[in-house]
Amino acid sequence: MLIGKFAKATNMKVDTIRYYEREGILRAADRRNASYRDYSPAHLTTPTFIRRYRTNRPRPVCRYRPQDSRR
Repeated sequence: MLIGKFAKATNMKVDTIRYYEREGILRAADRRNASYRDYSPAHLTTPTFIRRYRTNRPRPVCRYRPQDSRR
């Protein structure tokens, strides 16, 4: 599957997928003629995991209060 279809299947932007691949987070796709990326169904697991983690991770608690900085 080409990167456009892969982006739709994972609900991510094409630039995000390229970034993850460049940083080594996502395994590099095979290349077709003219250097098109060809993603297999096995590639879907990592972006799905990342999206699930990003939406369900605990949020940090902000302990800063503006009144604490005033003296």
